[in-house]
Amino acid sequence: MTTVNVADRKPVSEMSDELCGVYTEIKVIYLIYCSGNLQIRE
Repeated sequence: MTTVNVADRKPVSEMSDELCGVYTEIKVIYLIYCSGNLQIRE
């Protein structure tokens, strides 16, 4: 069981890295979208 837990740690860390990357992309897209809306309003 211990070896399985150790083997499972790598995919979990990779998944968290992917989630952080997706979150960052969404944040950047949201900022671009908001800045675009501000330019349209002016």
